[in-house]
Amino acid sequence: MELEVWFSAEYNHFVKLDFSLTPNRNQEIFGFEPPTEDMETRRKPSDNLKQIYNHVGKGFNKSEKQLNRLGSNLDYEFIYIKLANTVPSLGEFIGYIDNLISY
Repeated sequence: MELEVWFSAEYNHFVKLDFSLTPNRNQEIFGFEPPTEDMETRRKPSDNLKQIYNHVGKGFNKSEKQLNRLGSNLDYEFIYIKLANTVPSLGEFIGYIDNLISY
């Protein structure tokens, strides 16, 4: 599973990039809506991120600078509480981390 699936599923960070990047607007422009769609079925999640970021004049090419920007905008509480339950591969990964920490 590509990490970009998880980044795409965490749709709160899009609004931090640009206030217009709401889930409904993403559906209108890009044809997918992370809150209601199974993001693990996306064929090219990195392309989805590139489209969104490019739309607001930001790049996404996995450079250190751009990954730091992405990481600083992610909503980690949302990832842990909500997405871990709705994105199976992410939930599994978080479960491994939880087990490691509590070991």
